[in-house]
This record gives sequence, structure tokens and C-alpha cells, in this order.
Amino acid sequence: DLQRKTFLFAGYGYGDPNIASILVEARRLAHKVPKQRYMLQKKADPVMAPDAIQRQQQWAMDLRRIGIECAIVDTFDEYAATLDSIALKSRGPTMYVTGGHTANSKLAEDVGRELGKRTDVSVVLFDGQSTGASRNFIQAFVDQAAKDRIDFRERIRYFPNPYAQVPALSNDPELLPRLKEWRAEMLRSANTVLAFDGGMGTRAEVELAAELGCNILLCAENSAGSSASLAQIAHIRKLLPNDHRYLSSTDNGTPMQPAEIIDLALVKMPQWKSW
Repeated sequence: DLQRKTFLFAGYGYGDPNIASILVEARRLAHKVPKQRYMLQKKADPVMAPDAIQRQQQWAMDLRRIGIECAIVDTFDEYAATLDSIALKSRGPTMYVTGGHTANSKLAEDVGRELGKRTDVSVVLFDGQSTGASRNFIQAFVDQAAKDRIDFRERIRYFPNPYAQVPALSNDPELLPRLKEWRAEMLRSANTVLAFDGGMGTRAEVELAAELGCNILLCAENSAGSSASLAQIAHIRKLLPNDHRYLSSTDNGTPMQPAEIIDLALVKMPQWKSW
């Protein structure tokens, strides 16, 4: 694995000799410089030893010689935030769309069509087999891609949704924990969630997405919509993009233009090569 893959080492201090010995052996076996590797370290504390910082710097220079580049952060909070960011990026440019399932959403349709026009990006949509806003978005995306003769078959990944097969489940609040259980696998893989106005199911999915660290865009269609109220929840708000226009539009219940929504969705989304 050390010869064939790129690694990120986390949880090791400059006093640990194991990493150096393993990499030296891997390089010897490969008869060449191995693939680039990285290590995340917390900055040494001079209180523990007067020369701690100097020793850490020297160790980082030695690790660079055998193919490990070190990144040093000041605090454990920064350490954890960095790992969270890396984990989210590793989900790739993936997007799930949620919203009301009983009525069509013109805004969701327009935003889906706008994404279909972006031929320079390769976002993968998660289809949770929901009706309403999600279906409006995905169908508009597919129609636009077909119109432009773009192969969209690898741009959509399907996930089962028992709610779609048994409509009676949709309005039973006692089954919301089961809905979260069914959606957990999908949302653990999603980088970004677009949430259009909806009911208790939409709220449950947005809350779960927040718990699992997804980037969340709340697309309010009017001031009475659920997206406007969800924006006031602290643990959801802190995951929104740091964009004043977006927050102001959501708070006021004023829908943004589809192009603006897609632009914001792409801000924090890693990109793969075009299809």
C-alpha cells in the first residue's frame, strides 16, 4: 500500500520512529522515490521541552527527504477541523436534493436545469427516488443534459426509498427516525445537500445532513417556507457557505436566481475531471 497509494498520516508526533522506518523500507523495496505522502501534526509545545519546536522542524525536514510532507496546525481544534474538511472533500462533487414530496417546485426545476447547462462541471446527483421537488430537479437536469447530448448515465447514483413505495409512510411522524436510518448511508456520501421547501421529512433529512457534516444550501421559495425557518437553526446555519447574499436571501424568504444557487453549491465542492 505504501508503494502504490498516497497516504495522510494523522495522530503521530515527531518522537515516533515507526513512520520513518516504514517509509525507508518502502522506498528501498520500490527502488525509487515512493508516492507522495502527507502528515498532519499539532505544533509542538515549548512548555514540554525548550527545544520542542526546533526538534519538530528538524523531524519534518527529515520526513520530507523520504517523501512525507508535513502540515503543522496550532491547536487540536484546528487539527479536527482539517480532518473534517478532508473527509468532506473525499466525498467528491456529490449532491442530494430534498424538498416537499406532495407538490411540484418550479424553483427546483429551474435550478436542476441550470446545473444541466454547466457542461464544465461533473456533479454526481444522488437520486433518493422521491417525488416532488427532488424529482423536479433531477428530471430537469436529465432533460437539459439530453438536449445538449451529454451522457448523464454516470452522473446519477440511485438509492432506495421505501417511503416512495408506500405513500402512507410519508405523513407518519413516528417513522421519522426510520427515515433518517434509511437516508444515513446516502447522506454520509453526499458533499452538498440542496433543501427546497418541504415538510417534516425534509426537515428530518436536513437535520441528518447537518449531523453528518454535509454542506447545506437552504433554497427558500417564500418567507413561509420551511427553508427560511431551518436557516435559524444554529447547527445548520454554521454549515452554510459564508456568503452574506445567501443568508440574507434565505432569511428574507426571497428566492435567489437558479444560477446563483448553483454557483454557491459549487463553492465548497471539489471537482473531478469533466465527463
